[in-house]
Amino acid sequence: MCERCHDERVGLISELTALAEDGSRPRLSPIIAALRRPVRVSVTGRPGVGCRSVAAVLRNHGLDCVPEGAVADVVALVIVETVKPEDRPGPDSDRPRLIVLNKADALTDPAKRAATITEQTGVRTVPMCALATGDAAPVLDAIAELSAPLRYRRLRTGLTRLHALAATDPALAELLAADTTVLTVAAAAEDVIRAAGLRLTAAEPVRSAVRWLHYSRGPVSPLHRDCGADLARGQLRLAAGHDIPT
Repeated sequence: MCERCHDERVGLISELTALAEDGSRPRLSPIIAALRRPVRVSVTGRPGVGCRSVAAVLRNHGLDCVPEGAVADVVALVIVETVKPEDRPGPDSDRPRLIVLNKADALTDPAKRAATITEQTGVRTVPMCALATGDAAPVLDAIAELSAPLRYRRLRTGLTRLHALAATDPALAELLAADTTVLTVAAAAEDVIRAAGLRLTAAEPVRSAVRWLHYSRGPVSPLHRDCGADLARGQLRLAAGHDIPT
């Protein structure tokens, strides 16, 4: 399980799993499975650029690399040196995308080259050397940011289903009202806000809650409206002296 893509949900999933262990709540199983589902990445590129090597690294970090043409959450276009005319968007071009500048060890200044490609294409470009034992964190961080809205929506969808079940299940209702759940959703919302490039400044929790409530009622997208409301709820829990789970 990719840590960057799943950390905010681990505590909630553990609590749900504990409730489902006695077998009396079979309808929890598909919800838990959906929350655990890894981010699906389509790794694509021209022959010889190292798609297989990049996919192997991503799989080793808990991501689900799907075949080209399959439904994916994120599309990673692998290139070498520079973007060429044949590097065209695939059928998943409407999905969040990044460019992986592979074999970066052959470049004098990989970061500068990646920045140039980002400017040329408008697509975030991250250098990588898939065959080396180098740090894969930049690519993993990029995928985590691109998939933040998906993971947040998936979490909220799961909670909607759980609330329906909780109407006749006091223990589940108690979990959904608990700090673990409220702060887990707030952490996922924070990921979305950060991925959008917005800064989260430290502030006293009640003041921060008011700010996020105002944000949620402003001229923002429905996604950010939900995020603002969930962050406000999370800050109110923090005001009671609790911490966001990690």
